[in-house]
Amino acid sequence: MLFPAALIACAVVLRPLPPCQISHLSRGAAPPCRRHAAVAACDAAESDWGALDSWLSEGSHTGESDAPTKPRHAIRDAVSAGHIHDHFYSKTASDWLALGASDPLQRSLTEWGYAHPTFAQAAAYPILAAADEDALFASAPGTGKCLAYLVPAIDRLRRIEAVEGQTQAGEVRCVVLVPSSELAQQVLETARQLSNYTIRSTIVTGEHSWSTQKERLSKGVDLVVATSGRLLAHLNPRDEMEPSCTLNSLGMLVVEEADALYAETRDSAPRNNWRLLLSEHIPKTSAVSLFCNTLPEGVESTIRSDLSPRGRTLHVWRGRGLHTTRPGIEATLVEVHRDVTDPFEASLDTPSHTPAPTWS
Repeated sequence: MLFPAALIACAVVLRPLPPCQISHLSRGAAPPCRRHAAVAACDAAESDWGALDSWLSEGSHTGESDAPTKPRHAIRDAVSAGHIHDHFYSKTASDWLALGASDPLQRSLTEWGYAHPTFAQAAAYPILAAADEDALFASAPGTGKCLAYLVPAIDRLRRIEAVEGQTQAGEVRCVVLVPSSELAQQVLETARQLSNYTIRSTIVTGEHSWSTQKERLSKGVDLVVATSGRLLAHLNPRDEMEPSCTLNSLGMLVVEEADALYAETRDSAPRNNWRLLLSEHIPKTSAVSLFCNTLPEGVESTIRSDLSPRGRTLHVWRGRGLHTTRPGIEATLVEVHRDVTDPFEASLDTPSHTPAPTWS
């Protein structure tokens, strides 16, 4: 929704979160089954809007105004009641074992305080663990998407190794594509801790040593966390160099922040890298899963178009509370009139600002 006459600047204060910014978990009811029952688990009624949402719905701040310019001023402080706090945790899975996760992973998650999966994690686990269809998961920030793909990925890697042995030299079994080196480091460290360092993993980004990456990839790796440009450089090296690895044995590919990737212009380097990976390097037998914080209009159809040549079913899941205010967010609402060019200058207490992710 656009507000021609006013912009709104919100100072958002969140409490610190553990790795991958996953919210704390609690207990719940056991599921009737392990697979698609979890996908339809979020049927709780919408909660009443809090002060923040009520203010946004009043309408007094919308539309053009002929009134003279007013001094900027704070409207009110509010704490959002949000829309998903009564169905944040899975109602069909009391723990990860109920979804099919292994005992070692359940113990690790319990030690971290994540014994009870969120609704997003419960929906994603059976789809990714089976790896028999492509998937698009859209869920609000803070709903546990990092663990939603890492837990089934690690479980699947362990099961494959038990049957087929270690990953062969020059091969990769799972890739997580991320937009930045910083996020890659965070995801890799979470995966290593979660698996108790029992899987072979490495990072592949432009900010880390090429020679170290090449050496590790050439020996075979279970999990690679990479940016698209550097991964392509290893797959298609210049100057007649031999590729560091192939993706012929790839069983699972995860794309983090896929909404940021598709926000890029169609001819941007990240989009070109993604299309090249899809068309030339990712086997049609591997499962591709994209995770989004938002799902803007047109993005789903574009993703379907990109994935359609693979000839696989695309499972689309939208979390409750998508594109709505998260519960418990503390905000200072500031009315900013047209004479103010920088909305952050209008805040009584200048909020911290984190730029939106961009792909490299």
